[in-house]
Amino acid sequence: MFRIFKNLTIINAIILLLFNYGCKKAETLNKLPSAPILLEPQNGSVTVTGDVIFKWQESHDPEGDNIQYIAYFSTDSANWKVYQNYTLINKATFTVPLSYFDQGQKYYWKITSENSFSGLVPSHEEGQSVSNVFYFYTSPPGVVALHDSSGNGFVNLYWTDPVNLNHILITFEPQVSGISQPITLSAGVGKIAMNGLGNGTVYNFYVKAFDQLGHVSKTDTIRSLPLLPIQVHDADFNIYSIVTMGTQTWLRENLRTTKWQDGTSMGNFYYKGSKSDIYGLYYTAVGSKNPCPCEYHVPSAEEWKIFERYLGMPEEDINHSSSNGYIRGGDEKIGFLIKSQTGWSDYMGASGNGSDLYGFNALPSGFIFTENSISSEKELGKTTVFCLQKAILQLAGC
Repeated sequence: MFRIFKNLTIINAIILLLFNYGCKKAETLNKLPSAPILLEPQNGSVTVTGDVIFKWQESHDPEGDNIQYIAYFSTDSANWKVYQNYTLINKATFTVPLSYFDQGQKYYWKITSENSFSGLVPSHEEGQSVSNVFYFYTSPPGVVALHDSSGNGFVNLYWTDPVNLNHILITFEPQVSGISQPITLSAGVGKIAMNGLGNGTVYNFYVKAFDQLGHVSKTDTIRSLPLLPIQVHDADFNIYSIVTMGTQTWLRENLRTTKWQDGTSMGNFYYKGSKSDIYGLYYTAVGSKNPCPCEYHVPSAEEWKIFERYLGMPEEDINHSSSNGYIRGGDEKIGFLIKSQTGWSDYMGASGNGSDLYGFNALPSGFIFTENSISSEKELGKTTVFCLQKAILQLAGC
């Protein structure tokens, strides 16, 4: 009887010890934070421009431990990818550049939360709390290669359709009587011709692309300037008159642009003089880029020779270096024939103006000196630029 009681006592002690150990172990188990609740971008929304800001309702941790959030993205809600191993501690928002996502795509996203410990890690349950799942769309791509051509009272726009296009919507300003806006065009058209526009007026066109889901792209813009057939414009929309002499067509005015033909800034390749509003700007070497209006270029030495032959300059003068004060074409008064009828200073008691027989209207622009702020040395060779039309015109613009 004593032995049985003794054995029972030992068994009870063991059970009590195990129970107490189990309670202590349970007490050291760490509880997971609550699941995050997604807020932005709102479910089913479309992102258009700028960065995408993600927000969610913060999780709650029973022990007050730090909470680590991890962001996941997916295009099919099945195969998830961590965003660049992105983790946040106690912060319920982060920003992703829109360029990270493909255009016109549906993305699913979710956030997981778990404890983060900087010191001694207690025994804790493995796992994560997982948020609900939201999805959003990135805006579809806009039209591709939007460009224009313009002429006497008209503007033509051209583009390539993006993928999954449903329709194009075009608006412009200033408005034109007789042209209703917006203009809607189905996929597959790729161009539009607009007539009845005012010559000398710069029009701003705004083009949006809508995909099959009805989502709209960012707005593509382009400016265009209808002109008379005897006029052209540069990238700054300065207007020039032109003249045809033989097989060549020239600008009748010196260049005034501050931009290359592709619309980018010329930087320090140009300078303004006191009379640049009359005689044009002054330029250094133009380099590999073209400063002239669309379909025009800076003439080569050979193209100048063609011009001189048309004016009647003798071949021996055309190939002369003009050194030691020798004036090429002086006997034929070539300069007199192409100079403007006003603006030239008198020379040796006689008028310096020309007859402008051909309408070339050469202006007395001269050249300028500029001081280099670093070395205080004078830079030479700043001069005006003539522009010559290309032999083969680009029918759809630059």
